Amino acid sequence: MSVVPRQIGHYEIHREIGRGGMGIVHLARDTMLQRDVAIKMLPDDLAADEERLSRFEREARLLASLNHANVAAVHGLEEVDGVRYLILEFVDGEDLSDRLAGGALPIDEALHIGKQIARAVEAAHARGVIHRDLKPANVKVTIDGDVKVLDFGLAKAFEDHPTTASGAAQSPTVVPTHSPTVPGVVLGTAGYMSPEQARGKPIDKRSDIWSFGCILYEMLTGRCPFPGESVPESLGATIHKEPDWDALPADTPPNVQLLLHRCLQKDRNRRLQDIGDARVELDDTLSGSTRIWTGGATETAPAAPARWPGLPWLAVTTVLLAAAVGLSIVLTRLAATPAPLIRTFVPPPKDMTFIPNGDLAGPAVISPDGRTLAFTAMGSDARRSIWVRPLNVTEARELPGTEDAMFPFWSGDSRSVGFFAHGLLKRVDLTGGTPITVCKALNGRGGAWNADGDMLFAPDFGTPIHRVPATGGLPEPITTLDLAKHTSHRWPSFLPDGRHFLYSAIHAESSRAPDNAIYFGSLDEGSGHEVMRSSLNAHGTEDHLLFVRQGTLMAAPFDAKRGHVTGDPQALAVSVAYNLATWKAAFSCSPAGIIAYNPGGLMKGEGTKITTFDRSGRELDVVPRVTSASSLRVSPDGRHLAYTTGRAASSMDVWVHDVTRKQPMRLTFLSGFESGPVWSPDGTELFFGYMYRTGGDAAEGIYRMPASGGSPTLLMAGDNEQQPQSVSPDGRYLLFSGIHERSRTSDDLWVLPLAPPGEPVALVQTPSIIETWCRFSPDGRWIAYVSNESGIDEVYVMSFAMPSEAGGDTRARGKWQISNGGAGMPAWSRDGTELYFLTEDEMLMAVSVNSDGGQLAPGPVEPLFRMQVGMGNTFDVTPDGHFVATSADETTEEPVALIMNWMSELNK
Repeated sequence: MSVVPRQIGHYEIHREIGRGGMGIVHLARDTMLQRDVAIKMLPDDLAADEERLSRFEREARLLASLNHANVAAVHGLEEVDGVRYLILEFVDGEDLSDRLAGGALPIDEALHIGKQIARAVEAAHARGVIHRDLKPANVKVTIDGDVKVLDFGLAKAFEDHPTTASGAAQSPTVVPTHSPTVPGVVLGTAGYMSPEQARGKPIDKRSDIWSFGCILYEMLTGRCPFPGESVPESLGATIHKEPDWDALPADTPPNVQLLLHRCLQKDRNRRLQDIGDARVELDDTLSGSTRIWTGGATETAPAAPARWPGLPWLAVTTVLLAAAVGLSIVLTRLAATPAPLIRTFVPPPKDMTFIPNGDLAGPAVISPDGRTLAFTAMGSDARRSIWVRPLNVTEARELPGTEDAMFPFWSGDSRSVGFFAHGLLKRVDLTGGTPITVCKALNGRGGAWNADGDMLFAPDFGTPIHRVPATGGLPEPITTLDLAKHTSHRWPSFLPDGRHFLYSAIHAESSRAPDNAIYFGSLDEGSGHEVMRSSLNAHGTEDHLLFVRQGTLMAAPFDAKRGHVTGDPQALAVSVAYNLATWKAAFSCSPAGIIAYNPGGLMKGEGTKITTFDRSGRELDVVPRVTSASSLRVSPDGRHLAYTTGRAASSMDVWVHDVTRKQPMRLTFLSGFESGPVWSPDGTELFFGYMYRTGGDAAEGIYRMPASGGSPTLLMAGDNEQQPQSVSPDGRYLLFSGIHERSRTSDDLWVLPLAPPGEPVALVQTPSIIETWCRFSPDGRWIAYVSNESGIDEVYVMSFAMPSEAGGDTRARGKWQISNGGAGMPAWSRDGTELYFLTEDEMLMAVSVNSDGGQLAPGPVEPLFRMQVGMGNTFDVTPDGHFVATSADETTEEPVALIMNWMSELNK
């Protein structure tokens, strides 16, 4: 280390207050602002490495943006004689490690400090900053009991610093001068680092959640959860052993015990996913509420659950589920005691991924007898299928023959599951056997099945509800579409009598979403009357109507015989996942008194990531935690990614991500729903479609705007959703898809002249439901697009010529079907020699293309690798031949939440 001068700029150096392997810290006086600060002198070799120094400065600027009462601030960087100094907030207080040297803290004090630590971590995570070395020595407690967390994010800034013999990175944490700790600890601190950190694997915010759990445990017990006489012993305990749960004080609130179990799950996919939930839990506990963790949201519940009268198997089930996360529910009350509200969760099965609600596969559903969950999931082979899990066991099993299944629903006797796959409505028994085809259903949107063997289902996007025997037969429409009000009926749900049912009536135009409603119908009379306005599906019991409003599960008094709401709704749960692409909320209920739902809010909130792959499928780069990204497009130079993202479909905006700087930038602020976006050939402009749900502040239509930001310009007004698809290489034409006539439900392909401007011309216009995903070839001679004119989605290529170039006829002089067996999302290589597309099972395929002599000559189809993508044109090709796609981010996976005896909550 260099000698510290007495004066650094306008800072007067007073004395050394801390020393560690990554720097020496001095108390100093800011003579300009007349305040005390802490100054850390950076290591000499850091200043000598320009690349690492540049990275450190970028990280320091990010840390300086953290402005929170519980975070020790970074004031700036100074350089004197080639030596860099980090100017930090001086916190006059006691290290939490010193406080814990005297033993455990009182429970209230521990929870109060833990809540403030959680606040600090939550604020940092919101800015994309991970601490990486959270431990008691990095927590200061002032004499007033206020908490400051130190050294946020500096572990990343100091990453790869070679100060040990092994070359391992040092912890940047300041070590007090009186501490026996010697310089040279591994990045992160043994006893507090997560299992993935101990193994040297990539880390994310869940590593901080683990460390937070360790600190909270130590405050309550007075001991480190993973002790060891040496660093290897401590790391070994972290990876292989459990904390001594019996060491927790006997009066530790049960919900706090469960919170600790959730924070200290060794599998980070099963760990608590957001530190904000821990902060809410501790805050509510300190305020007097007793809460039980639901795995994605917290809900108020009694602290001492009672036995369920008449349902002993369910009491056992509850204990087994709770035991899976380490909470022992003590059954202490008499069976005659009214059954209390119980909230718990089913964690994701091991080696299996729940399908996010942003996907079209649908959520978990509870059987009518309340004993079994059915859900779509991906196993180790990355294939989507239906799995079932009885609530009284911890393992799930796959139902054979259900590959690519969507929207499972139960039979009335709980012995079979109906589902949609490959354009068909099918059923399969829990006992096994080959699934039975019931009838055709091109794009099924929900089914229901009563105890008498009647099935109700929506066969496609724009159809009424149909009825068909579960044994198979010719389906018949049972509801009638009033096209002046709605263009689709979907999500039928039988009421308890098995004769009446509820269904959703949806209008295809997003601006008409306020007209969407829940209707009451019957097998005898068909369509009935409107029950209430709602864009999402509903379920009914004898006494209550269950529905979701902006992510909150509501229950309203309901007359199931007449189909009328008879009272005001009450909230049962918050943060219930829902999807405005399908107008479906992710919940179900059973007559046994159980509600199952997927936590997460709109389209799972931060539910996607953007991944770059090479031709073999190897991941090259990942942009995590992108909120519901869709319509992904790579800029012509490959340096930027454009996509739409937002937490609500009424506020989906265009963003651009700088690949080099790894920095996102929001471009549009129109208070509506943007689609597209599409790059101009030179990368200077973006084209996007705009429509407003309610209260939009701009005209609907297609817009253009500078890719660097600025004011959008209306290019073409339109009454219906019109989505830009591709711009010709010469910049003269824009392809877009949209609904031309109000009475039609198909997406046709149109071309809009840009230079010179002209009126839109229909390019492909047929009764087919889908004609979209179109892309100009790099030479502008061909257009690849998707149509279901054959009955299923397939990729086609047609030649392109405008009327003046084709004798007044825009129809293709040549047309070729490229895929066979179902496919979508075509994209060209940048040199036009290959065309790529995705099959129904998400296999990326490549087709060589030769167009000499004006005729297209497709070559053999080559499978590349399986690419799990999300909704909304989320796959593109880079100039260097790599592939970029959005997919579900595993950091957002949530368990299935269960609410048992929810009626007791309403009776309060």
